[in-house]
Amino acid sequence: MSNYYSSPLNIPLSLAGNFCEIRTNHFHSGIDLRTYGREGYPVFAAAEGFISRIKVSAIGYGNALYLTHPNGTVTVYGHLRQFTDAIAKYVEMKQREIQNFEVELFPDSSQFIIKRDEQIALSGNSGGSEAPHLHFEIRDRYTEEPLNPLLYGIQIKDTMFPVITHVAVYENASGEYKRLTIKKTRAVNDSVFEVDDTIKTSFNISNISLSFAAYDKAFLSDSNDVNIYGVTLVNDADTVFNYNYDRMNFNETKYVNAHIDYEARLTHKLKLERCFRLPGDGFASFNKAGTGIISFTNTNIINPKLKVRDFHGHTSTLLLEIARDLGVTNETQIFSDTIQHAMLDYNHNHFLKSKNATLRVTQGNLYQNIPAKKIIEMKIKKYYSPLIKVFNKTIPLHKGAAINIRAKNIPASLQSKAVIASLNDQNKITGYAGGIYNKGWVTTKISAFGNYAVTVDTTPPLIKQMEITIDSICMCALLSVKITDDLSGIKNYIGCIDNEWALMEWDKKNEQLLYYIKPELMGPHQITLQASDQKGNWVYFERYF
Repeated sequence: MSNYYSSPLNIPLSLAGNFCEIRTNHFHSGIDLRTYGREGYPVFAAAEGFISRIKVSAIGYGNALYLTHPNGTVTVYGHLRQFTDAIAKYVEMKQREIQNFEVELFPDSSQFIIKRDEQIALSGNSGGSEAPHLHFEIRDRYTEEPLNPLLYGIQIKDTMFPVITHVAVYENASGEYKRLTIKKTRAVNDSVFEVDDTIKTSFNISNISLSFAAYDKAFLSDSNDVNIYGVTLVNDADTVFNYNYDRMNFNETKYVNAHIDYEARLTHKLKLERCFRLPGDGFASFNKAGTGIISFTNTNIINPKLKVRDFHGHTSTLLLEIARDLGVTNETQIFSDTIQHAMLDYNHNHFLKSKNATLRVTQGNLYQNIPAKKIIEMKIKKYYSPLIKVFNKTIPLHKGAAINIRAKNIPASLQSKAVIASLNDQNKITGYAGGIYNKGWVTTKISAFGNYAVTVDTTPPLIKQMEITIDSICMCALLSVKITDDLSGIKNYIGCIDNEWALMEWDKKNEQLLYYIKPELMGPHQITLQASDQKGNWVYFERYF
């Protein structure tokens, strides 16, 4: 199958992101092909087939095409600027039928039959893209699992060895893996790394596990780093742990927060990948072989080797010496939480309650046992509830947890506007968690532990900064209107030109509503906009252009 797919771009291929790269709350499901800061490159079908799905969204892949192929795979092309004419006319017809910019369509298999290397779109920056590029995937048609495109003939030149930057050591206590230390590495040469000295642990520790931080480049001149392809951990010539990034499953992608040291990413800005599996890590798509446990059996010194590789066979090795220090014991320190607190079992349901809050954490939400802690409440005058502190934001949640907070003194006229907001350590609002008011309580599902409180959202979105510019790709006038919201975020908008519904594109990341002015639309015209946030606060805007 290595010659089945051709390049979806006719420019030299360079990676801006690779398969299973570690992203916020997910593994990256494809490869990101660099378009060198520009939009508008022709995008070609990598193989013959038919367009089976078209999606237009303000988030995710933005404008995306899905091509089904006779060999049992589907290729995906995301963050597109625009589709070719026949596809674009079909999409616009469907958008106008439902009077909505966002659509998801499943054309008949005979409607858009595509040849290999046929142009299907222009590259862009739509949806959740942070910079212009083409997101490209190869999926198993029947399981919908993404496959590593580099396994199937997509050619990327690579001359560099991976760089290993950090290593961390862990010990398991009462079902909870605790990090003992993080060490920076230094390069011996291009492919060999070490730490400055022997890593010491206390004498009472009998087993350890490791994690590492590493990155890869194709060329020295590359401006960005990408993820590695695989790793092997060896001790005394035995493979302790091994995996490759070959395929993944969307239903398991949030297990990235079990695969990495979640606390280290938040606190130290490090992507430490575990060479062991947490007990609640359910990611089964790539084969993690081995236990990852290294034992001090009949010895006080071990010399494990960590071998990190990229897809093109460049392997870098981290040489380690780890010793039990006969004169140091940290037993009291390591086990203090276990002695003082009961543990929440990762494999059970848990219900926690305080005077003004309840929290329900169901089985499958924790990746390992965590110390049980009470819900902490603090009085804060500017909110309609105490500040509710649930565990710590450095402990990951998989599916989320149901929280109820008692709301106090909310006037009846504002109860429908009640929300639960996330707060930082300075008690300032940092995000919107949602919320429905019912009989004095506000309920929602939180995606992370942390600080929460009840407030109200009564402020409508703000519409401002209408501009008209010339779009250099379609060579037409582009009208843009800035729309912002201070809390719950934009939910709906309705735009009209001369009192008729107009097809407008919501660019969420830039908080702009875009309207491409057709050449025949000459003379003065009236634009009217209505926009609402998640709590039903509406704003109205009218102007002539």
